[in-house]
Amino acid sequence: MKKVFLVLLLIVFLGFILRSADLFNNSFGEPDNYFHLRMTEMVLDTQGIPVYDELSMQGRYYSYAPLYHVFFSELFLLSGIELELLMHLSVIFYGLIGVFVVFVFARKIYGTEIGIYSAFFLSTMVYHIIRTSGNTRPDGLALLFIPAVIYLIYCKKYRTAFLLGIPLMLLHPLSAMNLIVFLLIWMIIARVRKIDLSIKKVFLIIEAMVLTFLFWLNSLPYHYIDYVSNVSFESSEMTKATLFSQMNLMLFAGIFILIGLFKPKKKNLFLMAWFLFELFYGVFGTRLGIFIAFPATILAGKGFAIVIEKIKPYTKIFFILVLALGLIIFIPETQFKGKFFSDTEKNAMKWFDEFTEKDSNVFSVWDRGHPLAELGKRKVVIDGYFEFAPDLNKRNDSMKEIVSTSDCNKIFIEADKFKSNYFFVFNSAVNSRDFKNGLLEAECSFMDYVFDSDSSKIIRFDLKSKPKD
Repeated sequence: MKKVFLVLLLIVFLGFILRSADLFNNSFGEPDNYFHLRMTEMVLDTQGIPVYDELSMQGRYYSYAPLYHVFFSELFLLSGIELELLMHLSVIFYGLIGVFVVFVFARKIYGTEIGIYSAFFLSTMVYHIIRTSGNTRPDGLALLFIPAVIYLIYCKKYRTAFLLGIPLMLLHPLSAMNLIVFLLIWMIIARVRKIDLSIKKVFLIIEAMVLTFLFWLNSLPYHYIDYVSNVSFESSEMTKATLFSQMNLMLFAGIFILIGLFKPKKKNLFLMAWFLFELFYGVFGTRLGIFIAFPATILAGKGFAIVIEKIKPYTKIFFILVLALGLIIFIPETQFKGKFFSDTEKNAMKWFDEFTEKDSNVFSVWDRGHPLAELGKRKVVIDGYFEFAPDLNKRNDSMKEIVSTSDCNKIFIEADKFKSNYFFVFNSAVNSRDFKNGLLEAECSFMDYVFDSDSSKIIRFDLKSKPKD
């Protein structure tokens, strides 16, 4: 067991290296992180759950499940660590806890050896890394809660699963629905196949989660039908996630997953049901696919063990090849376009806080709104938090129109719709064809470049000075 523990620590250390790239790039990761940072700051400032957010979409009600932001505010008060660093380190930390969880789960099903293999695959799987490295979001923590609850139910520890399921619903309801649907499916399978499972106790867990959700939903200023439809069908990012795209995010583990799924003579029905459910669930949206990571890596561990058994004389060479393949593929897959902000871009955003009026409205492209609101402390016309966003499509259309045209009348009309005093041109956009042939080519009397660098530009709109036809 000492050797097993040492190998497991090495796997965890590898997982830490793969998840800590942002720390060495002076970056807080993707734009959504700045939203959750600001919401946590609001909890600290108000000493309670926020009610209204003045900056996002020029003002809107706070409608997020509050546990994530409350958790980090309390953690900040206890630790005293700078909030941005604390949130960044924490997501890596609970991502690595997931490596231990998958080890324990796979060991329970197949034994210690496959537990180690499964831990390795989770440690290096991009599907898991993208939510436990540069993505400080509630569904990343839910990615730990869900397999933990499923493991407890699998081990018939229903009371602990009950206690863990309730906070999951207040952490991220959309992720909690993933768990509920799978448990309902597994209850049906267990009943039909006469598998040892306390259906009554599992139903109580589901009932407690649903009641918690309804109790919290009652506190929001939205009708429950509006909330469910908006969050379920918009925040889940209903873009097509094909089987190919999902396997691509599993990378080199894919072949071992297929071997683990089809090759064993005695198949684990529970694991197969869990994997196939998450595979189907992930087809509906990119965010929903992350939950396949745990059953996929356990299957990959089983498939890897089958391969190792067949090529025993070449085991060491095979290990090295698999590790090298994983690292080679990992690097380009996790460098998402526009993920990092340059120092100049950050300074440009902070410029708003120091040199603009507090009632200013800032326009930019989609997903730059969150860091603008956090670093610039000014209202944004558009951001990446789109549930219940007022006039979302109109804002998007106006942004696209401003970006793509050099016609002064059109720019003025679209900017005036949302009383936009400034337009922020981010680093990648400075050299993009759309901006160069559109907004950046415009020479309008009401436009003034108040911040101009090679990687960021800020254009001031004087809406009192209407251009002549």
